[in-house]
Amino acid sequence: MSKHFVFLLLGAASLSCSRSAPVATTTPEPVAETAPQPLLYRPSTTHYRLAQHQSVTQEVQGTVNTTNIESSLRITSTIEPADSGLALRITIDSVEKMTGPTILPAQLKNLPGLEFTGIFDERGNVTSLSAPDTTNPIAEALAVSFTQFYPILPAGGLTDSVEWTDTTTANRRNAGTDIDVKSINHHTVTGWTQFGGARALELNTSSQLELKGTGSQSGVEFTFEGTGTSENTAYISETGLYLGRIGRDSINASAIISSLGMIIPITQLSHDTAGVVNQ
Repeated sequence: MSKHFVFLLLGAASLSCSRSAPVATTTPEPVAETAPQPLLYRPSTTHYRLAQHQSVTQEVQGTVNTTNIESSLRITSTIEPADSGLALRITIDSVEKMTGPTILPAQLKNLPGLEFTGIFDERGNVTSLSAPDTTNPIAEALAVSFTQFYPILPAGGLTDSVEWTDTTTANRRNAGTDIDVKSINHHTVTGWTQFGGARALELNTSSQLELKGTGSQSGVEFTFEGTGTSENTAYISETGLYLGRIGRDSINASAIISSLGMIIPITQLSHDTAGVVNQ
């Protein structure tokens, strides 16, 4: 008897796979100016709309199934001075849409008003970000995602000609999976532009992804491995305000169920955006 599994590699609640994602209404136009000083994040309160569309295709015993998942929500992000530098507080203002085979209505109902708090630095590193409701798996997944909401800026700040490479790791838990994601990221600043009516530096990031993990669905244990790519374009204003990003991810992976002698090929395509909005 065949079983139906739905493996969500990074999850509908993740809303972002990589470190660097607004809904663009106009095409940015180049602006021939130079930065007065390297950019770093500063205290601010900003409202964002996050949106993501995922398509997950998997083949089980010759049958191909595709699951489409959509998410959109509004948040308020506050960066404020703290004893040890800066503090980050992200509040979920509203959930416009969040669909998926493992999402329950009661989980969504409890999301608006939740506050996620953590330690922040001027480069965008987030530590000790906690989920206010550890009984809600969506809230826990969002807490992990919010640690990577801000693009990490280089030491010394962002300038109009900087280029660098780094490696990041993250743990994703969703829909019965516990996945470690290693990302090798190459960052390039292409100069100044206009974005959303503001002057901003454009930061392009290309990433190579490696995923490994374990999980359980319907009482069946499995291991997981895969690779992927990620392309992101982010915008940082001349005042150090994160304006948003546009990102696309592509992942090819396999879920290995040793007890059933099965290997399930999985392909996941994601498109996600984040942008500043008026409250």
